[in-house]
Amino acid sequence: QSAACAAAQAAVAAAAAAVGRCRDEVRRLGGMDSRLRCRHTADLVRRHEELERTASRREEILRSIESIETRVREAKARHDLEGRLAEYDEARAALEAQRGSGWQALAGQVSVETLTATLEDHASGVLQRAQESFAAITRGRYRLLAEAADGGAVLRARDGESGRLHDLDELSSGTRLQLLLAARLAFLAEREGEGPMLPLILDEVLGNSDDERAGTIMDIVIAAARQGRQVICFTAQSDELGKWQGRLQAAGVPWARHWLPAGVAAPPAVPVAAPAWAPEPVPVPRPGEGAADYAKRLRVPPLDPFETLPGSIHLAWIVDDPGQLHALLAAGYRTWGALSLLLSLESGAAALRAGAPALTDLDRDRLTARAEMLQHLLALLRQGRRRRVSRAELRASGTVSARFLPEVEALLEASGGDGRELLRRLGEGAVRGFRRRQFDALEAWLDEHGCRDDRPTLSLDGLRAHLHARAAGYLVDGRLRLADVDNLVAQAAGCLAGLEADAPRGTE
Repeated sequence: QSAACAAAQAAVAAAAAAVGRCRDEVRRLGGMDSRLRCRHTADLVRRHEELERTASRREEILRSIESIETRVREAKARHDLEGRLAEYDEARAALEAQRGSGWQALAGQVSVETLTATLEDHASGVLQRAQESFAAITRGRYRLLAEAADGGAVLRARDGESGRLHDLDELSSGTRLQLLLAARLAFLAEREGEGPMLPLILDEVLGNSDDERAGTIMDIVIAAARQGRQVICFTAQSDELGKWQGRLQAAGVPWARHWLPAGVAAPPAVPVAAPAWAPEPVPVPRPGEGAADYAKRLRVPPLDPFETLPGSIHLAWIVDDPGQLHALLAAGYRTWGALSLLLSLESGAAALRAGAPALTDLDRDRLTARAEMLQHLLALLRQGRRRRVSRAELRASGTVSARFLPEVEALLEASGGDGRELLRRLGEGAVRGFRRRQFDALEAWLDEHGCRDDRPTLSLDGLRAHLHARAAGYLVDGRLRLADVDNLVAQAAGCLAGLEADAPRGTE
């Protein structure tokens, strides 16, 4: 009986505990939204079933999340791969360019080493003579320079028109041959000193030069012969022999032709070549014709603030005396770069004056001042004007690799050739995977070539004020006159009219 009583007590305690739990649950549910207590049982059953269906999709949602994360990782990997492929394309393009330049460097190695060794042995005298000869042969196009380097000197050639500095192995084979000829003449003159003249021996000297340069080389050699130097030329080309015969007959210097091997019974007849290398005659100024009218008749190219380089300025914009301009053009000097190079040499101006009576009064200082003022005018005209960029210029810039070039060209077209707009779109990721290094290179190229300029443009009055301020020093020391500045302002007015009529620049 006691056992039964104990069991009953335990059952009562368990029931009391269950009742307590039920009360706790009722109190908890009582704190929930009262709307649940107002809903019908059927509604609660349906809501319960919906929640169970949602819970059953948990695995499906987790699998979808995992799939999305996998695709994100794969996309990132593809992006990295595209970047690596772009770097590979850039490296391959650079390697191909180096391979091409390597062959050219190999071709010029012998002549470069010969010139370097010759001029280093007799640096001061030979270099000066070689500079003068080389400038004369190239009509002032190139100037030979020697720069100090470890263990000796490095020879380079500066382009008189573009101002670019070239290593000797970058020059064409014909120009290297001309330089070699200038160095030989300089070397001979230096070694001879006050002694007898040594013979000059040449082999196929005209082989790599066009007709105009071949005529110039022959004139240099003939001038050396007139000074009493013996010249021996070897050639196996009948057309080259014909050129020599025609030039020598016109020059009136004594010469003889010999066939090798000696003792040939009847040498073949070689026709005298027509002087195809002779330049087209320059029109002579008419009596009373002014500089502007003479320049129009010569069809002098107009000034372009974006395209005209300092060295490529036509002399008609600088030389205001028609007689002097004609003499310079007839002597083969067309641009300021070529003329300024020759005038910078010690004997250049003297040689020009001796060669043409019209150049007796040639004022080097005044021409230099006029050229500097004209370059300043072009810089002022570029201010605030953004030059349009063409697809051809973009390709030639070399800033965009072949992999991205089609997309960047299309983006340039969509930007209307506006370099600033192109950079903005590239910065926003319009071309996927475009490398930062290429972006920086393109930005620098656009700035260098005047394609991004946010400064205000100058009116004609503004240009006049800037030009007068810049010319003050030249006016004080007498190198320029007020008429020179007025002429420059008139040129500025003409350039402004051209810019307004042709606002978009650089179209294909």
